Amino acid sequence: MMNTHKPLKWECKAWMVLLLLAMPMQTICAQMEFSFAKLSGVTTKQLTDGSTLVELPVGSKLTDLASYGMSVTVDGKQVELTELSPIPASMEIEDLEKIEFRYKRKKYAFRFTVGAFFTAVVISDSHTAQTKDASIENEYRYSEAIATMGMDGGKKFGFDNLPGYVPTTSIVLFLGDMDKDSKQEDTEFAAAMSPILAHGIPFVPMLGNHDFVPDYWTGDNPDYGLTVTGGEPANRAALRTIDAYLDSAQRVKDPIKNVERINDGSSHTQANPFTFVFHNVRFYCGQTYWFQKPYSIDFVMKNEEPLVRQSQFRMKNEDPLVRQSQKQVRNKSLSLEFGEKGDVSSYSLNKKRASYYAPDGVIDALRRKVEEHREDASIWMQHYPFVAGYNCDRWWLDQTDVGRYIKTEDASIYGTDRNLGFFATDSARAMARKKKDALVDIIAMTKNPVHFSGHTHFYAEHNYVNEKSGAQVKDYTVAAYGEDRGDAFIVLCKEGVGCVEVKKVNFGSLSKMKNEERKTITEKEQKAEPRYPLGVEFGTDYETILEAVKSEFGEPDYVDSTAIIYYNKKYKEKEFAYIAFGIQYNSAGDGFYNQATMMLAPTEKADAANSKIEELFAMIKGDYKMIEITKTANHYGWLQYTGGKDPTDEDNVFFTISKEEKTDTSTGKMTYTPYLTYGPFEFTRK
Repeated sequence: MMNTHKPLKWECKAWMVLLLLAMPMQTICAQMEFSFAKLSGVTTKQLTDGSTLVELPVGSKLTDLASYGMSVTVDGKQVELTELSPIPASMEIEDLEKIEFRYKRKKYAFRFTVGAFFTAVVISDSHTAQTKDASIENEYRYSEAIATMGMDGGKKFGFDNLPGYVPTTSIVLFLGDMDKDSKQEDTEFAAAMSPILAHGIPFVPMLGNHDFVPDYWTGDNPDYGLTVTGGEPANRAALRTIDAYLDSAQRVKDPIKNVERINDGSSHTQANPFTFVFHNVRFYCGQTYWFQKPYSIDFVMKNEEPLVRQSQFRMKNEDPLVRQSQKQVRNKSLSLEFGEKGDVSSYSLNKKRASYYAPDGVIDALRRKVEEHREDASIWMQHYPFVAGYNCDRWWLDQTDVGRYIKTEDASIYGTDRNLGFFATDSARAMARKKKDALVDIIAMTKNPVHFSGHTHFYAEHNYVNEKSGAQVKDYTVAAYGEDRGDAFIVLCKEGVGCVEVKKVNFGSLSKMKNEERKTITEKEQKAEPRYPLGVEFGTDYETILEAVKSEFGEPDYVDSTAIIYYNKKYKEKEFAYIAFGIQYNSAGDGFYNQATMMLAPTEKADAANSKIEELFAMIKGDYKMIEITKTANHYGWLQYTGGKDPTDEDNVFFTISKEEKTDTSTGKMTYTPYLTYGPFEFTRK
């Protein structure tokens, strides 16, 4: 009798094999590791798409991985490279290309690149304890959020140029205006920034015009420039503060290196701009601005006889002491000492004279330094922006509150032995332009440069061009840190490359408002408000928002899975030049409607743009009668409305009405584009 069960048994096994072959492979990322015996400093990052990013040191080549002693382990066990499919040694690997290596029916996703990525956080204008919004408590909270960015429980952001990377803070850069004017100690600022240092993150601040007093500033004797009782002690205190932070940043676990001061070599008081290297990127820090004029002071008795030159001032045990000088004045031996916190009232002085000098020596030293490091990827910073509306030239001329200029003892290239006129005159504007052109020419000598600035308290982005040489630089201006938002840039950087991407974020909230601007609402009232444009709630799916916008505006001018865009459409009886609706996706491929932006036509007049901003607010304010709305305006001509709360993060706002400032590269003229924007909202985190 034949055994009919054997073929059946074999047949079952065959089907089992076929079934196994048909089963999808499981993708895993954490159990496979590559190492390179001939390379040091290889780092890895886990990305949210499940892949592992392998970062090789600068100078390596992706086309020759096998020559670096490449090996692989799986679950801690060494395996042969030839057991992987594809075989790494035989591949031509592209930068950041996602590759899935197969081993024993499992997939392991990797990406490779040369140079490690890191994230810098750029902040400015904290003005700590100067206003209620800029309280130590608020700014301490923002600083804690910066220090814990990307960690469990911390704020999480992302970059378009490195999807899946959750940035953590590698270094924090502060662009000036620490606290109140003429402060002779910076303890409040130190308290507000302390969480950053407590987490071992290098913190590098610079001086602003409120830290290192310019030629003219509000004080007890403006006819003589900076004041004895205010400016001079405050300047020296601010310089000590910068020194202390630079010292600290060189002693953390991941320190800055090669710190070098840049000055003219004289004994004059100078802002002492500096440069340093962090992760194979060179940072150039210009303090208030690179052309700050050095100065010296003659202190004068009531009878105007010279008392002691500034060069005799020394610091002792971190306290502002004047070196005991046995200068003979009218046959009297005189010993001077600052009182507590640098008080100089004991001087019995009624005025002083400050002598200012052209900054040519500083600029020459900067140019020489750049010549030494031309091949270094670079990031540049100073407090003053290149372009910022009507008043910008005034800042580049050291003309502050009263718009005056103290002549320099030496005329030279960037100084003048005569008083320059008001900043709007031809001679003054020519000098400001000369300085900007000279700086952009130097910046352009470096590798992949970008520039960051502060001062205006508002975000902006400009491309400054020297029309004669063609040299240019992109200047990113960051909003104020200390205005109840914790505004900042996060900057994706890469070793040997420099800046890869800049993103606006905030680490605070608008929860604290002035009493006269505060409006409270009940939960019931808030839900009853018609809060969404087109009546479609944010967070809905792609198909729903697409159908809604087509019903309102017809077929889009451009549409894909991430954006729906229209040009020259009317909404709420107002003509818009550009309307866009954004879609965000999570790792599972689910899309969420998360942003709406509406822009009016640009104008070359800031006042006209502000009028349009008021019109945009009038257009929507009826929809938001019961939510908190903040109007922000300043003497620089800036106007902005913000309102409501982000449905995914109550620390962020629901809508913003403002204007985008840009320089038209073809005409060199400034354009202002009023806009209304909702979001973007991070629904993928909810």
